[in-house]
Amino acid sequence: MRQNLLGCMGTGMSIGAMLGMGVIYAQQMGLPLSRISLFMGLVFVGGVVLQWPIGRLSDRLDRRRVIFVVTSLAALASFVEVAIAEVSALGLLAVAFLFGGLAYPMYSLCVAHTNDALEPRQMVAASSNLVLAFGIGATIGPSLAAFVMGVVGPDGFFWYLGVVHAAIGVFALYRMTRRSAVPLAEQGLCVPIGSGTSQVVMTMVQETTVGASNEVPEQLTVTESVGETSCDGTQP
Repeated sequence: MRQNLLGCMGTGMSIGAMLGMGVIYAQQMGLPLSRISLFMGLVFVGGVVLQWPIGRLSDRLDRRRVIFVVTSLAALASFVEVAIAEVSALGLLAVAFLFGGLAYPMYSLCVAHTNDALEPRQMVAASSNLVLAFGIGATIGPSLAAFVMGVVGPDGFFWYLGVVHAAIGVFALYRMTRRSAVPLAEQGLCVPIGSGTSQVVMTMVQETTVGASNEVPEQLTVTESVGETSCDGTQP
């Protein structure tokens, strides 16, 4: 649970900073308005495109390892962005797509990993804590990113994002050495949903579904206002 709370908080710090400071970063890098729009759009498109395959992969492998690999790749993408941002505008946009595709699924993976170890009746309380952790991270993320950018310059934006995801990866690796994995047969399914309806409401729906049947439906779609796709795991 601690790993997932910190994972959700770190993801909030990352995504909150991208939403709050991404445009400022692109502007300081000298991108024209059309490229700024494309930069931000590619971050979101990456999150949509890679959300499903990453979620499905986490159903078939140790979810902790997937979390470690995904957040480590997000950190690597951030550091690559620092290296190529002033060299290649096309490379900057490509890495923005990749970063979005790796950073946005992290919240979903943390929620799914938490639910793997819970009974349905415990999911609402756990999900409320994860939502709170994400919200705290999203609140402080833009201010921290702005501070780093003020000290380092525009490159500080992706330095900040890289350090956040690297820290999540280090802690995930540490937790892997302290606790055994949930057996694959006991891992929940990846449920694609939008993220406007609260995670607590979604979990209540899943809890009711599990209580009514011994089988968890493979797909349970909920329309939400924000538009981010997320995955949630439940006990089969």
